[in-house]
Amino acid sequence: MVYFTYRGAWGNGGTFSAENALADAAAVLATVRDPQWAAETRSDPGRVSLLGHSFGGFIGALTAARDPAVRCYAHLAG
Repeated sequence: MVYFTYRGAWGNGGTFSAENALADAAAVLATVRDPQWAAETRSDPGRVSLLGHSFGGFIGALTAARDPAVRCYAHLAG
């Protein structure tokens, strides 16, 4: 499992915005699909699922809708 915090949130640098949050989610997906990262973490880059809560639910839904390779999406308290 990978957990991340958007830029500009909870003390992270950068500017918080929906556009940046979508870019952050896409960057995390690219990271977990990277073959080297997958080998180092012993993960399967072909079996990626998303879970989002509140604002993360909104971002997760948009990210999953834009990326057909996301295998499963769960939305909590959207």
